[in-house]
Amino acid sequence: MQDTKKVTVMGKEYIIKKLDARTGSFLLFFVLEKFLPNAMDMQSSEDMQKVSNQITGHIMKQDMMSKEEFIRLQNDCLSVVHAVLPSGDVPILNDNGSWRIPEMATNTFLVLILTAHALLFNVSDFFTEDGWKELRSLMEGISLANFKM
Repeated sequence: MQDTKKVTVMGKEYIIKKLDARTGSFLLFFVLEKFLPNAMDMQSSEDMQKVSNQITGHIMKQDMMSKEEFIRLQNDCLSVVHAVLPSGDVPILNDNGSWRIPEMATNTFLVLILTAHALLFNVSDFFTEDGWKELRSLMEGISLANFKM
């Protein structure tokens, strides 16, 4: 499993890092709930290959989530993106969520592409053949009948 990924967007290099396990888990379940409500029906590796296209397509739809949900998702994703600069790698966001690199504040395309890269990098491990089988097996074993109210 890769901990970082280098991407080039608009001629500049960025490093995408892994989120902490709790935030990554939240994002996976958020993706499954919001973007892939029928995800557990996927059976084959061909179905899994379609996942990244479905996620990216649904992110663009405004009616899928509120502005607050989107900003929360985007902040989580962008918190692990670093710009590769001559002085070294620099996080693109400050700890308080403000832009460390001011020119990014008005570059919608760049920010959206980096958000998608970070999201896909952080949830893609779950959509490998083995990862998906394990998750499906776990979810199939969970039944409301197993819980007492």
